[in-house]
Amino acid sequence: MPEPVTPGPSSSRLGRPGQPLHGSRPQGPALALEIIDALRAFATEMDRYIDTRGGAVGLHRTDLNALAHVLEARRSGGELSPGELAHRLSLSPPATSALLRRLESVGHVRRTHSEVDRRRVAVEMTDEAMEVAGGIFGPIGATMRETIASYSESERETVLRFLTDAVGAVERATHAEDRAEGPPGMP
Repeated sequence: MPEPVTPGPSSSRLGRPGQPLHGSRPQGPALALEIIDALRAFATEMDRYIDTRGGAVGLHRTDLNALAHVLEARRSGGELSPGELAHRLSLSPPATSALLRRLESVGHVRRTHSEVDRRRVAVEMTDEAMEVAGGIFGPIGATMRETIASYSESERETVLRFLTDAVGAVERATHAEDRAEGPPGMP
């Protein structure tokens, strides 16, 4: 069972972590708003964790996001070009080049020729970066696995389905804004 902790500023309204929810819970739209608030609190605490742990080793959020995309490509057996990385990070090509130079200078990535098409450049994560990433994300992974273990298999399936659907909802909202003529609320 997860170790009890004192609620932080993001979770103080939600209840005590690791403890069942007590009392009357809102229903209908009010419950939906409480779920959205819990997601916001989770995102805020993850941001705080990433900023603190990444910052301790000199990595910023964009650096860590870049490494996550490169790792995802590696795990899926694919490759990631600098252009694809720029698209995934919503960065301009010059900003992506600066990012890659910075990550290369500290030994976290290298640019190589693609195994599939030698004319294409691929970004690879180094073993050193894997160790650094393990140091950053290992502790949060362990505490998340402890938390997940406290739920039944059926509850886990529901949580996974919800989170998958929530990611899809955010992607749809992001792309809807991309298709709009301007930012929401602007003429």
